[in-house]
Formats: sequence, C-alpha cells, structure tokens
Amino acid sequence: MDRNAALRQHPVKIIEGIFKYLLLFILPALRSAAALMKQGLTPDMINIWLQSIWLDFLIAALIITPGFIKWLSVSFVINSEGIFVRKGLFRISGYSFSYDSVTSILLEKPFYLAGLGAVRIKIACDTRLAKKGILSLTVKRIYGIEIMRRSLEQNRTEAAEKMSYSPQFSDVADMSLKHSSGLRGILIAVSLTMLGGKLIGRELQDMVLENLDYGAKAVALSASIPHFAAVVSVLLSGGWIVSFIINLLRYRELKVIRQGGSLYARWGMLSVREYSIKPERVDYISIINSRIAKTAKQKRVSVFLHSTGYASGKGELAVLVPAAQEDKALDVMSSLLPEIKPVEKQISPPKRALIYYIFPAAISVLVTVSATTAAQLIPVEFYKHTVSFVFLSALFPLGWLLRIKVQSFYYSGIGIKDDTLTLYYQKNFKFFKVSVLRGKSLKIVIRQNLLHRKAGLCHIVVYPDFAKRHKHIIKNMDIKTKNIFS
Repeated sequence: MDRNAALRQHPVKIIEGIFKYLLLFILPALRSAAALMKQGLTPDMINIWLQSIWLDFLIAALIITPGFIKWLSVSFVINSEGIFVRKGLFRISGYSFSYDSVTSILLEKPFYLAGLGAVRIKIACDTRLAKKGILSLTVKRIYGIEIMRRSLEQNRTEAAEKMSYSPQFSDVADMSLKHSSGLRGILIAVSLTMLGGKLIGRELQDMVLENLDYGAKAVALSASIPHFAAVVSVLLSGGWIVSFIINLLRYRELKVIRQGGSLYARWGMLSVREYSIKPERVDYISIINSRIAKTAKQKRVSVFLHSTGYASGKGELAVLVPAAQEDKALDVMSSLLPEIKPVEKQISPPKRALIYYIFPAAISVLVTVSATTAAQLIPVEFYKHTVSFVFLSALFPLGWLLRIKVQSFYYSGIGIKDDTLTLYYQKNFKFFKVSVLRGKSLKIVIRQNLLHRKAGLCHIVVYPDFAKRHKHIIKNMDIKTKNIFS
C-alpha cells in the first residue's frame, strides 16, 4: 500500500461528534415505528408515520451535512519522516508532524469503533518544534497501528534492554480507592441519566430520582440524621463508587515498557489506550501519598508521569505506578525513567512559618466548637438537633484538616542535586513529591504578600512545562531560598 498517497479519515468521523444529537431525532422515529408494527402495518398507518417523522429525518440530514464536508476537507499522508495533514476544499492549508517533534502519540480503540475497523489517533508535539501542537484523527485501524509502529521504531534500539512493568490487581484497586472522586462520579452519573432520559424516555430519570429519595430516607432513618444530610451522603457515596469502578476497569490492564529511547504504555478494557512517549520530553514525575495513607503513616505511594498528550482526557490519571511501597515504586521509576531521579529534601520552611500553615484550620476548629456549644441554648428541639448535627459533622473533618496542615509544614520543602529539582508540598489533602529536570523549560516565580514581607517568607511557584499548564507551589518558605535558583 502506497503510504505517500493521500488518505482520508474513517467515514465514521462524519457522525462521530454529533451521534448523540442524531439519536435524539432518530430514536423517537424508531419508537413510533415499533408501536406502529404492534398495531399492524397498513398503507394508511405507514403514510401517517411518514408524515410525522419526515421532519426529523430532514433535520438529521442537515446535521450530517457539515460533518461530511469537514470529513471531505481533511486528508493526510504517512511517510518515514512523519505525517502531513492537508485541510480545506477551496482554501487549502497544510502542516506536518515530524516524528522528531512528537512528544507522545495516543492510539485509542473504543469498543464501539472496533466493529467498524476504526481507531482514534492523537499526536501531541512540542510547540517549539512544530507549528501545531495537537493532531487528532479518526482513521482505519491499519493506519493508526502503522503510525504507532513508526513512532516507537524511531527511538527504539533493538540492542537496548527491554524493561516491562505490570501492576497487580490489588495495586490498581489501591490507587482507585485513594484517587477516585465522588464529585466526578456524580457528574458522570448525572450525564448518563440525563442522556438516557432523552433517548429512552423520562421514565428513566423518574426511576433514578425515586430510588435516590428512597435510599436517602433509609439512611436518614437508620443513622438518625436529617434528610438533606442523607441525600448528600448518598450522592457522594454513589458518585465515589461510580468513579472507583471506572478507574478500576480502566487501569487493571496497565502495562509499561521501556526500550532504549522509547516508552510505551497501554491500559483500558472497554476503551483500550496505547501511548508512545518520548522520555526526554517528559515534563515531570510526581509521587503522591494520599491523605489516608499519610495519616495512617503508610509508605504506599502512586507515581504519575506528566507529558504533553499523556492521559489528557477528562477524568484520566497519568499513572505510571498505580500503588506500591515507596522503595519498590522508586525502583520501577529508575528502570522505566532513569533520566529523572527524586532528590531528598534539603530545605524546609522555617519554624516561624508554622502559624501560616495552621492558622485558618485552627480558627475554624475553635469557631465550630464554640458554635456547637452555643447551639445547646436553642429552645426549639428540632433546630437544636439540626444545628448541633451540622457543626458536629464539621468538627471531625476540620480536626483532620488541622492535622494535615501540621503534617504539611513538616513535609514541605525543596531538594536539589545536579540537574534535578524535587518539590515537596501538600495540595488537596494529598502529599506530592515532584521531580523535574532543571535543564527543561522551567520557570520559577517568587510570590509575597504583606504578611510574608514582615515575616521574611514567600511562596515559590514552579512551572515545569513550556506551555505553563501546571504549576507547583511550595508555601511559606524563607525568602532567602530564592537564592538557590540564581
């Protein structure tokens, strides 16, 4: 097959982005057709059905037309140097993605495209080496596999040792347990319910709301808590379970391979994702100890790899090692990505900075205790019970927050050795150890407020990537710390 010939995307691209909108017009027509078949197919009934649905099909055709024009206007060429993309029908433009400029390539194989022989390919490039940073195409499977193969072979050395890592199922479950989000799960569940209600009928939405109300009443009765608190707890618990199951299914088949200058990662079940990553283009590595593990003094950590294009989808985790003892995780890191090695902490916040870490949490705990005591003076029993419950419920997480802030003070700091900079800090109740090469596009900003100036403190903000998509803040460090970066 001549790869220098112009190729087009898979025809499924025409409706890929608008499929759910098409269903809103097509499914009602199919439901009415099913009802018609139950009543009997007579010429008069068929005529009535056609008169009732012709407008839906006309609108569906109008929706498809722009997608067809867009599909027709894009073509691409695969060759030994990279990929050349041509856009436009009348005003034509083109741009190339050379394999040398590629940072990562994603080959995505969703289950609903597998039967059609289609895959998605997403190429992320270093914007300093390519005019366009991201290329996303839906192509035939053979083209996607060839692009991935060429990318891997570009940097792979056959004589180099092949290092492979696959986590145990318990490690993936551990990571899913600690890094799942209840709010994210709620958003996913609500989106699916709303979409299902539009496609299937309002009965689905009514059934979900009815079961939610029933579950909240059962929780409120068994735990003797107000109904609104039960609704919140059921929503968060259900959302967290949804997020946990998604992460568990997504990463249970994780496999990472390093050979020479090529790093390959594969994960997913229903939607398989394969990545080709250039190790020298990795922005940074983060080792995360969750709030649960840190409070329990566990040394199990998760390692995440941050590179342009890797696990950049909504809700995805850029995982390298899902969960392992810290020593084992560092061993896996050194074999898969020896270019970046974490450095032990050398500089910590001064003792006078402790008050800046704990002050908001300590004041919140004192206010909550005072409010709980004052609530006992409320004469109406119902309001006294409700207000006391709210403040007592807040007291435990606030006390935990205070403990986390104290731990954050002793954990935070900076380590520097040769070309590696390692940042220690706490954010969103998680403890981060971020390692980045100083020779990369590293930008460091020193921030001070009025209170900092009087105390001789500052925040150190580090942007480890060229596009400044991520930032890491080490709070309340001595102002003299900035001299180490000069």
